[in-house]
Amino acid sequence: MKRVKMCCFILVFLVFVSLGALWVINFNCQSLENQIIEIQQLNENKKTTLALEKTEQLNRSWNTTYKVLSCLVRHEKLSDINSSIARIKPYLESNNDELDSELNSALFQIDLLRKTEIPYLHNIL
Repeated sequence: MKRVKMCCFILVFLVFVSLGALWVINFNCQSLENQIIEIQQLNENKKTTLALEKTEQLNRSWNTTYKVLSCLVRHEKLSDINSSIARIKPYLESNNDELDSELNSALFQIDLLRKTEIPYLHNIL
């Protein structure tokens, strides 16, 4: 009977840890997406200085988020996001036409990260 109770306790503990990890991933991804969308809107409204400030804030947020997510997610998924976020500031400073595609790419990769980390039946099987 003790073994059954211990196994149930371990199973419940693992479920709560997994749910906590999913919440952290979802919260961080949502925060990054909101910042990128704000940069897109500022760029569309030709507010380059504000967009540069938000880009600096995005870089700081990403550095913190990267440390957290690297404990929960494989590095391959984070490296593409890392390179996309790193390209945003130089593109914004040089007023490059690639900025919109890079912002959209970062948004897509962050959304994909969130969707692939949520356990669905077809992911488990």
